[in-house]
Amino acid sequence: MESCGLSHGGMGSREGRRSLLLIGAMIGWAWNMGTRVGIPAVLPFIRERYALTTAEASSIPAALNLGYYLTSLYSGRLSQRLGLSRALIGYLVGAAVISCLFGLSGDRTSLYATAVAMGVLMSLHIPSAIPMISSRFRGGRLGFVIGVHETAAPLGQVIGPLALSYLITSIGYDWSFAAWSVLAFASAAVLLSSRTGMNPEGSGGSAAGRIDRRTAAAITVLTVGALTGNLGVVAVLPLHLVDTFGLEKGFVASLIGLSRSLSVVGQLAGGFMFDRLGFRRTAALLTSLNAATMLYLTFGPFGDLYVMAMVVSPLVTAMFFPVMYAYVAALLGTGSGPMLGRALGVGGLVGATLMPAVAGSVAELYGYTAALSVPTAIVCLSAVALFASSFPAVSEQSRS
Repeated sequence: MESCGLSHGGMGSREGRRSLLLIGAMIGWAWNMGTRVGIPAVLPFIRERYALTTAEASSIPAALNLGYYLTSLYSGRLSQRLGLSRALIGYLVGAAVISCLFGLSGDRTSLYATAVAMGVLMSLHIPSAIPMISSRFRGGRLGFVIGVHETAAPLGQVIGPLALSYLITSIGYDWSFAAWSVLAFASAAVLLSSRTGMNPEGSGGSAAGRIDRRTAAAITVLTVGALTGNLGVVAVLPLHLVDTFGLEKGFVASLIGLSRSLSVVGQLAGGFMFDRLGFRRTAALLTSLNAATMLYLTFGPFGDLYVMAMVVSPLVTAMFFPVMYAYVAALLGTGSGPMLGRALGVGGLVGATLMPAVAGSVAELYGYTAALSVPTAIVCLSAVALFASSFPAVSEQSRS
C-alpha cells in the first residue's frame, strides 16, 4: 500500500512538473511574440522619444526580426549545445534584461543594438521549448499539446501591443519595457520549478529518428509557404484594399485585425488534426487552402468571398505550425531543435522579411496584382513541393 501511494504521488508530481513546463513555456512564448509585435505597435512613441525619422523608426523592428531569423538558422544547434532547459531559461532571462536596456537606451546606436540582441536570444525559444515539450508529452496527444503551446503566440500578439502602450502612457517610456519584462522573468521562474527532480533535457534525450535531406528541404519549403501566406502579404494587402478597392483606412485596419482573430483556435485545431490525420494529409489540406486563398486575394474582386479568404488565409497558416512542430518533434525527439530552427530561419527570412519588401517594390512598379502574385507563386510552389515529396510516417514508438 505504501509503495502504491509513493508511486501515485510520484506520478502526480511528474504531471505537475509537466504542466509547469507547458505553462512556463507558454508564458515565455507569449512574451516573446508580444514583444516582437508590441515594438512595431509602439513605434510612434519610440520615434518621438528619440526624434527618429519614419525610416529610422521602422528599421528597429526590422533589426529585431533580422536578428531573430538569421540566428534561427543556428539556434537549434546552439540550444542542444547549451542544453534545452538552460537555453530556454537563459534566453528568457537574457532577453528580459536586454528588453529593460532597450527601454533605457540613451541613444540610437544602443537602441538598434539591443533590438538585434533581443532577436538573437528570442530565436532560441522554439528549438528549445518544442523538443522539451515533446519529450515530456509523448503520445497521441503530442500535436494537441504543441497546439496549446502555440496558442500563446496569437495571445501574445494581442497582449503585447496593449500592455506596452498602456505602460508607456501610465508609467512613462523608460521603465515600460522593464515592467513588461516581468512576464519573462516569471516564465523563467516557472520553468526552473518544472526542472526539479527531472532530467532537464527530458526523457529520451537522443533523437528518435532521422529526416533525410529531401524531406527536410520539403518541410522548409512548406514553412516558407506558410510564413509567406501569413506575413508576406500583410504589408501590401491593406494598401491594395485602400488603393484598389477604395476602402476606408480605419475599416481596413479593423478588417485585418479581425481576420486574424481565429488564429488562437487555429493553433489548437492544427495540433488536433495532426493527432488524428497525421502530417501529410493535414499539411496537404492546409497548404492547398493557403494557395487557394492567396490566389483569390490576388485576383478576386472585393466582397464576401474576399473577406472569407482574408479569414481563412491566416487561419490555415497558423494551423500549419503546430502540425510541423509536432511532426518534426515526433520524428527527432529532443534532437528536433536544429531542424526546427533551420526551417523557421529560412521561412522567416524569405516569407516574413524578404517577401514584404519585394512585394512593396513590385507594387510601386507594376501594381498590386503583380505584387501579390509574387507571394502567391511562392505559396503555390510550396503546395507543389508537398505533393511531390514523401514524408516518413511517425511510428507509434516515437510517439509513445
